[in-house]
Amino acid sequence: MDSPKIVIVSDFHPELVLGGGQSIAYEFFQLLSKSNFNTEFWFTTSDKKNNLRKNAKEICIFSPVRKNRIFLKIKELFGGLLLFKFVYLLIIRKPSKIWIHQIGNNIPFIIIVFIKLLKIESVITLHDYLILSKYKIMPIDKSERVISRLQDLNLNFQQTMRFFFYRLIVNNSDMIITVSELQKEILTNFGIKVTHVRPNGIAICTHKKLVKSLSQSTNCSILFAGRLGLKGLDILIQSVNLAEKKWVIHLAGNSDLLSYVQSKGFDNYIYHGLLTRKQISSLIHKMDLVFACSQYYDPYPTICLESLSHGVPFITTITSGTSRIYSNEFAKKLVVNVGVVPNLDDIYRFTRRYKKEILLEGAKIPDVIEVYNSYLDVLDLAH
Repeated sequence: MDSPKIVIVSDFHPELVLGGGQSIAYEFFQLLSKSNFNTEFWFTTSDKKNNLRKNAKEICIFSPVRKNRIFLKIKELFGGLLLFKFVYLLIIRKPSKIWIHQIGNNIPFIIIVFIKLLKIESVITLHDYLILSKYKIMPIDKSERVISRLQDLNLNFQQTMRFFFYRLIVNNSDMIITVSELQKEILTNFGIKVTHVRPNGIAICTHKKLVKSLSQSTNCSILFAGRLGLKGLDILIQSVNLAEKKWVIHLAGNSDLLSYVQSKGFDNYIYHGLLTRKQISSLIHKMDLVFACSQYYDPYPTICLESLSHGVPFITTITSGTSRIYSNEFAKKLVVNVGVVPNLDDIYRFTRRYKKEILLEGAKIPDVIEVYNSYLDVLDLAH
């Protein structure tokens, strides 16, 4: 088999772990394949039965789960046996470019050193702040949009050494790409040599316009989609409890969302379970608002892009990379500080009045093909 021109690397396969940078990475792999590039997708799994190799272009690296804490710390930094497997693949597959996405959980950042030693071009798209900290980073000051000091990360000595080690390695990449201007600003403040910003794109909406039925029209609907941790579900429940209108929270995600609202004695919700991106996009059309108020530095939550694409305004926090999609006129109402409980009734009236203008802000969001073409230029793959 011919050596691949470009290999896309991700900790996980999107069919094994939903969401995150692995979905975006796999989407680029599919687009490159459709464009007849010689490309491969490398990922890991902890279950030998979950080898998803539908074809020889999807290469799975087995990485068993370990519970020993010392071994886990060594694996995080140096990869253990997985690193040898990866280097072996580099040698026998001989790619000309490695495009790295969303690693650091299974595949260690130190692979960049071996990629460089083998004189292979390395490009990394950073979808998170994992280089800075393995934990979510919350602002010291809740009105602070950007952080720049090491003490802002609240790291202990071991975590600080980890940061310096990762920064040294990642800065050896030929290109370092972020998905938002806010993410670039923060990472640059901490010495990461970002070369490009390429915001994630979103598929163009092809749905017919949906209108609520009369039986639904007396209630207002707001969508909370994603994970529980620090995504602001507690803030949303407070917002609904304080509202004069009757708001129904629509939950899309793992069952821990359901357990959480039930533990709070909250009744005004509909739980939809874990939905695919396609199912979520259909559901958005039935909403009045989408809630994406992460209480930490969130690089570029996809749900915000989907929200505007499918005709619904979103509320977010100043620490989200998507907060800069809104111009100042709309950000005053729709972008809040961390910890702030938004007035849903007030926001609802505002968005009803200016909905057309708010949705025009979505024109700033490129579609998937635009982003893909811009990456072809960056990667020097454009024909």
